Amino acid sequence: MENFLGLSFFLIIFLIILISTKEKTKVRNFLIIAFLLRSALVIFDHFNFIIIPESRDSDAYIFEINARQFSKNFGLLVIFNIFEFSSQFLSKIISIFYTIFGESKLMARSLSVALGTVSVYLVYYICLKLWDYRSAEKAAWITTFFPTLILYSSLTLREPYVVFFLLTIIISMIKLFQKNSFISFFYLVFGSYILMLLHGPLIFGSLIILSFFFLRSFTEQLVKTLELKMLKSFIIITIPSLLILIIFFNSNFQIPYVGKSQELLNFDQFSQKINIYFRGSLSYPSWLIISDIKELFFKGIIKIFYFLFGPFIWNINESKHIFGLFDGMLYILFIFYLIKNWYFIWRNQVTRILLIILASYVIIYGIGAGNFGTTIRHRSKFIVMLIILGAPMINKFVFSFNKKIYKR
Repeated sequence: MENFLGLSFFLIIFLIILISTKEKTKVRNFLIIAFLLRSALVIFDHFNFIIIPESRDSDAYIFEINARQFSKNFGLLVIFNIFEFSSQFLSKIISIFYTIFGESKLMARSLSVALGTVSVYLVYYICLKLWDYRSAEKAAWITTFFPTLILYSSLTLREPYVVFFLLTIIISMIKLFQKNSFISFFYLVFGSYILMLLHGPLIFGSLIILSFFFLRSFTEQLVKTLELKMLKSFIIITIPSLLILIIFFNSNFQIPYVGKSQELLNFDQFSQKINIYFRGSLSYPSWLIISDIKELFFKGIIKIFYFLFGPFIWNINESKHIFGLFDGMLYILFIFYLIKNWYFIWRNQVTRILLIILASYVIIYGIGAGNFGTTIRHRSKFIVMLIILGAPMINKFVFSFNKKIYKR
């Protein structure tokens, strides 16, 4: 019965893709391929034709087991504490489906597949807004076939959820640039809160966005104050953004995977948190452990380099680690595309903020990482940002179109 329920969800998702893209042939093509790749990996693994990494004894297993417990112990009442600060947010989400439809590992994984597939379209949509049609189409195909996005979208992990909500926040930001809409601002704040529940450090990207819109709206209001006018953006964006920033930096709530916001500047607690990740067969070299604040800058730069491009050939000691080596090479490639597109990125406000957010995530996660296993998972959260920012150059260098790419 569990298998039937799960397979039914896969069929429903496939039918939704077919119906919603009826008049969009090119969009349908990459969405169907994205869905089939992720679904096939799930089904082959579930029925033991293949065994994919992290599908048996990792966080994926724990999230699914906890979802069953939440469903049995709370049922739909879990809704009343679903937005509490907890590392079990994902399990609570899945437990709602378990309570309504019944328990099924395949169903839980179908939710990841659905979000992973929708994320391909969101990358296409964002690139269409920022660049042009060709860049959007090729970015969507790259997202469709990117190995770690396929892998983690086939598991009950946070990554497909993080990527989905990160992309929705980017879309909300783009719409806020176009028009100071309260709905877009609400989606941005709500999506940011969900991201924080999924993985605490992600909140810092949202704080950058809120800080920018606060400063922009506040500056505009100062100018209009001389004319005795009250801007709508001052009410919609400036005041709420200021309140959120004040609450975050002056409160003492617990951020999942980070700790209390007021403890962030305590180096002893900070070093304890980041050094516990030096473990496992793919651990960073022990000399990268940061034990003194003076070591933070030098070792931090090296750790960021390891985060983006590792593991390297000298770190490989098992055949399964070769996947990580290949993944690191892909990041070298997409960093190259980003650099080639630097001029167009920096002259556009939206892409400039995206670049700053990406850099902040790389610094935060780069310094915090301690082994290549978690590194590969964490950086997969941000590869869509690299793809979006480098999209015009991906067209030029990978697909060799002679036509001019950048049209805006």
